[in-house]
Amino acid sequence: MKRLLLLPIVLGSLLCQAQDIGLFSAKSPYDWEANGYRHVGEGALEELLRIMPYEIYPDFSSAFEYIDRFHLIDIDKDGVDEVLYNGYTGGEGEGVLIFRKVNGAYQYVSSWTGRVVDLHGEEGTHLVLLDYACCAGYVDHLTYLEYLPGEGRFRITEDYAAMGNSLIDYQSIEPVRFEVIQESYNMRDSPNIKTGLREMDLPYMPIDGQNIVTVYHQGDKGTALAEWEDDTGRVWWLVVMDDTPNRNNSLFYGGNNDYKHYKAIGWMSSRYLRPL
Repeated sequence: MKRLLLLPIVLGSLLCQAQDIGLFSAKSPYDWEANGYRHVGEGALEELLRIMPYEIYPDFSSAFEYIDRFHLIDIDKDGVDEVLYNGYTGGEGEGVLIFRKVNGAYQYVSSWTGRVVDLHGEEGTHLVLLDYACCAGYVDHLTYLEYLPGEGRFRITEDYAAMGNSLIDYQSIEPVRFEVIQESYNMRDSPNIKTGLREMDLPYMPIDGQNIVTVYHQGDKGTALAEWEDDTGRVWWLVVMDDTPNRNNSLFYGGNNDYKHYKAIGWMSSRYLRPL
């Protein structure tokens, strides 16, 4: 009999800044207005559109329909608001553009790919972006950014990769640190073993005809977040691995923000995972 074990799934302090793994399924951007942030006025928007690093809307006038995507936020705490734009950037995904006012005029600072799904720290010094798969992709990335005051820029601190079908509405156990004790051990996209899969059965080419998404090895470590017992009595853990998967035997790939050290999320049988 299948059993689901309790508590909401949370990426605790063992993993990142205690963000909910549910952010992977965030359908809407961060609610800036509800959290007290204003958007720019029309005069400022005209200035910003002239210095955009690329054209974000098909015509100049249409941008004014989306003025509420240009958010005022004092990231560097100098008393002068920066502008953070989050929305369409000319492709199928979403992007973040940041502008700073210098000597009374806006300057473009930096850009990232993804949807802002959370903002925390003092006045937005940490951003969480959902770099969701599009354009025939199948891996979503949850990217954590931290502002560096001394350098005047954001940097990536953590990045988590998951396939959308791996994160159905499961519930969690208390996080368990573990080590792989099998010489070679599979991570799967669901808490079961599927065999006989063909190319068209999944949005990606199956490894060995199964629902394997990557392979880890003896000594690799990770953290279990959720638990599922299947019909055979096998107990599966939804895990976040410490190390980036080896691309030679993996269906994972890096996100659009080009961070190489992402951590894969998926399902492993707990049979050969030794709690630490």
